[in-house]
Amino acid sequence: MLFRNSYLLVLIILCLMAFGISLNKYIHQSVTFQDIVPKEIYAVHLDIDAAKTKAPAYIKTYIPENSARQQIHFIEHASEQSSLDRLTRDAFGQALNIHIPPNSYIQKRFSFEFEGKDLRYNVAKNSDFESQYPDSIRWFLNSEPLIQASHHSIDSLAKQLKQPRLLSTLQANFDYVRGLENSNTRVLTDALSTLELQRASCNGKSRLFTALCRAQGIPSRVVGGIILENTSKRTSHLWSEIYYAGQWIPFDVLNKHFARLPAYYMQLYTGDVFLFRYSKGLDFDYQYSIEKKYVSDQTEAAAGINLWLLLQRFHISFNLLRTFLLLPLAALMIAIFRNVIGLKTYGILLPALIGLALVNVDLVLGITTFAIVIVVVSLLHPLLEKWSLLHIPKVSIILTCVIITLLVLSQLSAAFSWSAGEMVILLPIVIISITAERFAKTLSEEQFSAALKMLLHTFIVALCCYLIFKSKVLLGIFLSFPEQYLTILCLLLLLGRWIGMRLSEYRRFSPVV
Repeated sequence: MLFRNSYLLVLIILCLMAFGISLNKYIHQSVTFQDIVPKEIYAVHLDIDAAKTKAPAYIKTYIPENSARQQIHFIEHASEQSSLDRLTRDAFGQALNIHIPPNSYIQKRFSFEFEGKDLRYNVAKNSDFESQYPDSIRWFLNSEPLIQASHHSIDSLAKQLKQPRLLSTLQANFDYVRGLENSNTRVLTDALSTLELQRASCNGKSRLFTALCRAQGIPSRVVGGIILENTSKRTSHLWSEIYYAGQWIPFDVLNKHFARLPAYYMQLYTGDVFLFRYSKGLDFDYQYSIEKKYVSDQTEAAAGINLWLLLQRFHISFNLLRTFLLLPLAALMIAIFRNVIGLKTYGILLPALIGLALVNVDLVLGITTFAIVIVVVSLLHPLLEKWSLLHIPKVSIILTCVIITLLVLSQLSAAFSWSAGEMVILLPIVIISITAERFAKTLSEEQFSAALKMLLHTFIVALCCYLIFKSKVLLGIFLSFPEQYLTILCLLLLLGRWIGMRLSEYRRFSPVV
């Protein structure tokens, strides 16, 4: 009786604590759905160095501005740097003009935070070419020094690629330019040179795609910016946009983004212009330092325990924090599937580990890779059993075969240009090996149908765990309301005393019931 009372007392205390702390937070601060979802932002620092000059000099560059797809928050606004620095607007974007006095050496840093949106556009299959454009848009049908839309070679190719519908024409242009050899050189390449050489980097491919569209009567332009990632870089990026139905639709041929622009693309200017221009003879250098961060509106405002500090001040990686915070919830999910629903899985936490392994790769690709590895190990396992090998050498052989299989799949993806195929190498080898070895062992001890059923159950639970680890909403909830771990403890304590029938057993025992 004392044991039972203590069990109920602990349950009540945990529930009251979880409810009370959450209610206190809700009362003392306004919490919305948007507040708790982690936002992916980039802290960007532009460092500019310039050496002494005998005469006054200048540097002109472009800095990002707010738009429908990007929000910019300046930590140090350019106008605060010096009275000689000023912001202006020209035909290409927001320009930063830095004036350098004679015989001076300058070091400047401009810092801001960037938050982008992943935009995808839909061009209907039966969409027709537009013929009427505003005067401001018709200009983007003309040739430019580096975008030779009227040159006979480009015009001839444009006529060959043009289809009856707009979407099929854009696809033909995109596929042709994408099929050209990639070049890593930073040498400036125009549209005509790209066509003649049949190779180019982002600037040449974007100019050729733009020129082809213009030659076909589709207004188009190039756009310059930075692909943001955790690194320091001096390289900018160029992509294209076409005008249709009153909006500019992006195309990045080099990185295979059709009518789409990822959230980590930061736009700096529109039009075919250099990112930096400066006085002749000026000894000048620059660098972008980029840091990826996750923030929330609750970061500083949260009352009580605030786990957002783990991201903000201690710089714990997002993936590590996701694993650390959401693993208890995944364990609760596994307990429900096994004890209440009655699914049989390989191991207790193996489905959670499989779900976690799938987070950083394409889901279909990851599951396909698992399936191929399991087939390979299943064919190998009977032979190893026949040879009566010791357990540890046998497991080591399976691990080696898993690695060989992953390497072969990576090589095949590179040879056939399979999209994201090289990411199979990111799957944790130990987790794949354990899964394959468990399946092969079950296969040798039970019937094929029983082993396959347990494998299917394992992956059903793993997919649910995958959805848990993938959810930014759940991560935001536990970052903002870590007291919900007490709720998980309550549910696990209740499951620990579960004595009812499993749902899968109702059909089996239906005559008895």
